[in-house]
Amino acid sequence: MFDRNISDGQKIVEADPSELDGLPQDYIDRHKPGADGKLHLTTDYPDAFPVFTFAKSDPLRRRMSLAFNTRAYPKNQEVITSLMKTRYEIATLLGYALMGRLQRRG
Repeated sequence: MFDRNISDGQKIVEADPSELDGLPQDYIDRHKPGADGKLHLTTDYPDAFPVFTFAKSDPLRRRMSLAFNTRAYPKNQEVITSLMKTRYEIATLLGYALMGRLQRRG
């Protein structure tokens, strides 16, 4: 479920054409401005990784990074909470007590 939420959690990052400086020409050619004059880049790998690697625009890289790293939020917050509860239950059954970190009881 965790991985599915990430793959299904595509986000869109708006960019000005001037922010594509440094990106390969074929990337630029595939991303034409919309009616609003903005480019709409996705957090899918073919769109995101060239931005991380080649874009000279710090604001664009920052916006893409934030969108990319929060693709499955808040859905995965629920998944992680459930996983942590299950881990706690298993640790308790195995005799571990939580005290800063797991320590085995007696």
